Amino acid sequence: MPTRRTPLRRRATAGAAVAAPPAAAHATRARIVRVAAEAWHAKSFDGIGTAELCRRAKVHKGSFFHFFPTKDALLFAVLDHWAQQVDSGFRSGPFARDVPPLDRFSRFFGGCLAHLREQIEQDGCARGCPIGNVVLELSTRSAAIRKAAARVFDVMRSVFKEALDEAVARGDLPRSTDVDATSGALLAYLQGLAVIGKAYGDVGALAKWGARAEALIRAGGG
Repeated sequence: MPTRRTPLRRRATAGAAVAAPPAAAHATRARIVRVAAEAWHAKSFDGIGTAELCRRAKVHKGSFFHFFPTKDALLFAVLDHWAQQVDSGFRSGPFARDVPPLDRFSRFFGGCLAHLREQIEQDGCARGCPIGNVVLELSTRSAAIRKAAARVFDVMRSVFKEALDEAVARGDLPRSTDVDATSGALLAYLQGLAVIGKAYGDVGALAKWGARAEALIRAGGG
């Protein structure tokens, strides 16, 4: 005998139907952001238009513009995505606390070089840092874009600074070490390596320069 739905059950069923679309919408939005992040890193912001992004993300233009009324709006979402990826990825990866703080920098540079080598072998060139690429391409257009990219750099610096602070506390670095200046210098060195890597594609040279950065850190010189 069919079960008759009570008003409470009808309301619960209706609520479940309403709850599903937001989850699907969230997944669609996240997919567009991931696709854009990858596409722009592989090519450039201007080199990939909304039509191509829609094709890659498998969404209609209407869906795209529902989430992101402009391409710049998507860029800000991508920069937020990168900030989250840097924060979680650095802390759970090269800067995980399973090794001493200075060894984390060695692991970090080793991972960067391995990633560059993989890009060169796969694409024939190094892609560089995705955030640095945005700054180089778009910084003259918008102060808002510069500030959004700088926030990602701030996340990087905070992770570097935490490791340096720990190294000072352990006695691995002199107490006179200026961790703020050193973390900033490390960020600048890293971005320089990313640009040089794009120009030369020479992993061997980058490995030597990366080792030099590690030596400067261990000497407390930043």
